[in-house]
Amino acid sequence: MNSKLLQKTIDLEILKLKLSPQNPLMTFPEQEAYVKNHISYLYNKMNDTNSSEVAYNASIYIEVWSLYWKLIQGNFEMYKESKNDRFKKEYLIKVHELHSYIQSDISNFKRLYNTSKNEVKLQLGLLLVQLYSLYIDITPHYYQYSSGVHISIYTEVLNELEALKKNLAKDTDSN
Repeated sequence: MNSKLLQKTIDLEILKLKLSPQNPLMTFPEQEAYVKNHISYLYNKMNDTNSSEVAYNASIYIEVWSLYWKLIQGNFEMYKESKNDRFKKEYLIKVHELHSYIQSDISNFKRLYNTSKNEVKLQLGLLLVQLYSLYIDITPHYYQYSSGVHISIYTEVLNELEALKKNLAKDTDSN
């Protein structure tokens, strides 16, 4: 095992511990600030076309959003029993913000995917699929399952994944 892989594994585990709902060392607002700073840093690294680690930074970027989603859910679960409407409103605000960020990120990832080549393109394609999965997971928590918006987003994601699959087949055939 090389030391760079070990360093990345340690960094990822530290990230998971910092963003855990069970973290007694940071408050939710501190964790949220950490997420926003880390996301901003990774976004810049990911969009740096000179970086040789675009796919790695993109994978950590998605991991941060996934951990943040678990953090939001974990914090909401702790207060769910209180029947306090303030917590429910705050939860819905956080879910809406995250949903909007992910929606925007999908466009950015599609751009990165479409401008990449070879192995990096394949890695970004895998990450784009993960981002769609996170997007679909968050959607019903903001929109009701049977709402027109939820159905529309679900249909859009299915169509996007089908198009991605079709384009992958074309790219594979042309190589």
